[in-house]
Formats: sequence, C-alpha cells, structure tokens
Amino acid sequence: SYSERQLYEAALERLTREIAAVSGSDEPTAAKKVDEVLVSRAA
Repeated sequence: SYSERQLYEAALERLTREIAAVSGSDEPTAAKKVDEVLVSRAA
C-alpha cells in the first residue's frame, strides 16, 4: 500500500544516511552499497 511504501522509502533513506556516516562515504555511494546487498539477497 501507499503508506507501506512511504515507510519503506523513509527507512531506506535513513539506512543510507547511517551507512554513509559510518563508512565516511557520500549518500550516493552508500545507496549503491545498500542496493547491491538487497539485490544479492533477493537472488
């Protein structure tokens, strides 16, 4: 549903910011890492 999608996207953005902060990288790099992990787990 729409609200579930909003919740997922907000959590994904927060996770991306957290990973960027911890790893010292920028958000696009962190977003790519998150995406790679999610895709690898789905396969």
